[in-house]
Amino acid sequence: MDNQYLSYLQEDPKLYAAVSDVLPELQILSSTQIEKLVFYLKSLHGYYPKSENHVAYYSEFSDKLGKLRNSAEQISFQHKMWTAILIGIAFCVLAGLFLALSLSTLMVGQIGVSIGFLCTTGACVIFSYVKLFRKALLLSKEQDRRYFLTSIRAANSCNELCWAGLFSYTKASKLGPLSDADEELISAQVAELTERLRSALYNDEYFQYSSTKIKAAEQ
Repeated sequence: MDNQYLSYLQEDPKLYAAVSDVLPELQILSSTQIEKLVFYLKSLHGYYPKSENHVAYYSEFSDKLGKLRNSAEQISFQHKMWTAILIGIAFCVLAGLFLALSLSTLMVGQIGVSIGFLCTTGACVIFSYVKLFRKALLLSKEQDRRYFLTSIRAANSCNELCWAGLFSYTKASKLGPLSDADEELISAQVAELTERLRSALYNDEYFQYSSTKIKAAEQ
C-alpha cells in the first residue's frame, strides 16, 4: 500500500492508529474483498436503502426524472429550438415565393431580374440551414445532454443510474426480444462499466473532486 493515499492515512493520527495493525492483511485482500469492505465503510455514513430494483422505487425515481425533464431549463431549450425551426420554415416559404418570382420573370424574358430572385432564394435557404435549422439541432443535442447529465446527478445508486439511462445502448442492445446470451452479455458489460466508473471515482489522487466534502466533514 505504498501510494499517495497512505500518506493521507498517516496525516490523520486517529485514523492511522485504527488501521495500521491490519494494513498488511488489507494488502493481500482480493479486489472483491476490498470492494465489500469499502461498501461497508461507506454505508456507515451513506447507506441508501432504495438501491434495489423495486417497482415502487422505480416509480419514485421516474417521477423525479419527470420533474427534471419538465424543468424551466428544459422548457427554455424547447422554446428556443422550436422558435428557430419556425423561423427557418418561414424563410423556406419565403424562398419558395422568390423561386416562383424567378420562374415567372424568366418566362417573360427578364433574365437579370430572374437571376436576382434566384440568388435571393438561395440566400434564404442557406440562411435557414446555417443560422436556424443547425441552431435548432445543436439546441436539441444540448438539451438532451443536459437532461441526461442532470438525471445522472439525481441518482444515488446503481439501480437509479440504470433507470437514468447510464447503462443503456450496450453492444448487445437491440430491438425486440433478447436471448439469454444477450442478457448475459448486457449484464457483463454493465458490471464492467460499473467497475470502471467506481475505480474512476476512487482515483481522485489529491482529493481534487472530493476535498470540499472532506473539509466540511472535518469542520
